[in-house]
Amino acid sequence: MPVSMCVCRLYFSKQSEKCIRCYACRNACPLCYCEVCCVDESQPQWFGKSVALSDTQVFHLMRTYHTAGRCVDCGACVRACPMDIDLRFMNKKIDKDVRELFSYEAGMDPEAPLPLNTFKTDDEDEFIKG
Repeated sequence: MPVSMCVCRLYFSKQSEKCIRCYACRNACPLCYCEVCCVDESQPQWFGKSVALSDTQVFHLMRTYHTAGRCVDCGACVRACPMDIDLRFMNKKIDKDVRELFSYEAGMDPEAPLPLNTFKTDDEDEFIKG
């Protein structure tokens, strides 16, 4: 595993341990506007609402991927967090991956389709097709 991936995983684990699952980040985020958040979904229930590290990490991962390609780094999540968790670190990592993989940058072209909402029939990964 590359060193940068190890550092990222270690940082994410340490930050997740501090999270008290108050959802201040979600409530402050202008991108979190779903009628029912995946956290509150009961059928199917994707993960628990506990402060167990595994549930907390899944919450933050799902939230990060949910905003991937849309986050414009306003910092509302960081300002709202009572535990001083810098969620922008993970958002920036995903944004970097989206920029490199899809040549897409959030906020630059409002008409461009979101990269994780698109599908191409010539995608190389067979699992996508079938």
